[in-house]
Amino acid sequence: MSNKNILGVVVLVLVIGGILYFNSKKAEVVVAPEVVTLTEEQMVNGTISKVDAFIKANIQTLATNKPVLGGSWSVVKVDVNTETNTGMVVYEDGHIENKATFSFMFDSNDGTALIKDFVVVK
Repeated sequence: MSNKNILGVVVLVLVIGGILYFNSKKAEVVVAPEVVTLTEEQMVNGTISKVDAFIKANIQTLATNKPVLGGSWSVVKVDVNTETNTGMVVYEDGHIENKATFSFMFDSNDGTALIKDFVVVK
């Protein structure tokens, strides 16, 4: 085999190994270190819309795990439970998909939404 063929095989094995490594990781629990507030500009009518819009606009700072291969997070789906003030978000970077749970509340003075307890579960 020529040096080019050997190099190609080595690169291919490394790429496949990396993909298998990142896809085989078990669920990790990571808690966001701070509470993030929803600005007036990001607010829309209704609790679900407010929370949904905030999660979509701020997934880069809410997600405590890092995207791979230079990607950036984008939201696939947000579920909001207004009875328990909790939710679940599915987000991905084009290579891996993650889930996180969160709870939320609204500031009684100005109605600003607060996202707290953002926990990566997958």
